[in-house]
Amino acid sequence: EKVVKAAEQKREWADIENQIKTIEYQYKQDKYTTAEAIEQLRSLKLQPDYIDNLIPQWQVKSITEKETLWTTAQTLSFIKAKLITSERGKQELEEIGYDEEHIKIYLASLVPAP
Repeated sequence: EKVVKAAEQKREWADIENQIKTIEYQYKQDKYTTAEAIEQLRSLKLQPDYIDNLIPQWQVKSITEKETLWTTAQTLSFIKAKLITSERGKQELEEIGYDEEHIKIYLASLVPAP
């Protein structure tokens, strides 16, 4: 009986975690205001201090997630048009997530072949 009860509690918490993730997603997509997100979290019967800790974390993440990066093609075309330096382009490619090898190849592709 204890095993069954523990399994039920685990399933219930997994369901609540999924609902929290859904609320977080809606909040970050600006489909919920802060007040609406808090109300949705309260409907899950979460502790007030838990809710008070979630919202600031989501706000920080949503601000950093909204940072706009250029695409690889944009970055390379900006370097080629001399709108940015190769060094600045390298920094952009690093921020996109490319490793040193790929960056070197991309930058080398901008140099005309002899």
